[in-house]
Amino acid sequence: DSGQPPAPTGPVNVAVGHLPLKGKADAPVTLIEFADFRCPFCERFYTATEKQIMKNYVDTGKVKYAFRHFAFLGTQSNWAHEASECANDQGKFWQYHDWLFQHQAPESDLAYYAKDKLIGYAKGLGLDQKKFADCLNSGKHAPEVQKDLTEGGTAGVNGTPTLFVNGIALVGAQPYEAVKAAIEQALAKK
Repeated sequence: DSGQPPAPTGPVNVAVGHLPLKGKADAPVTLIEFADFRCPFCERFYTATEKQIMKNYVDTGKVKYAFRHFAFLGTQSNWAHEASECANDQGKFWQYHDWLFQHQAPESDLAYYAKDKLIGYAKGLGLDQKKFADCLNSGKHAPEVQKDLTEGGTAGVNGTPTLFVNGIALVGAQPYEAVKAAIEQALAKK
């Protein structure tokens, strides 16, 4: 017995959160990803699967895509997620999100996610470094990051990435075919 509650079998009511959505607001299928920027499986999902979902479903108006924080790998994860919120304050959440996954360090490399480094990465994306530094150093977005973690846990998330396709959970770095099948099943019910 893992001590974990059993995964829900039916749809779970999960909110899309407050970050900008990708795709059309009225798309028939909602895909919500709970992830940690430091999680190697999340990086694998980003690289191997997410881009295909964007191209085939989000860009075609069938899916709206939401990202939620599930920063469970310690303080540096919290900082990375708070940094993405600071990027969002300047209208560049998705650019910062993509950069963190494209340049992910090994999980053991904590220095890579130090606040001064996260601020430096923001400069490379053309963000106002002073505003970004003030934002990150103030910890003003810590409550949103914590709220997502709590709401994810309530929805049954206990590892990353976890996706919800119209409320049906898919756990782990699922291959594109598995996510595609879940999306097609959700589309068929519409």
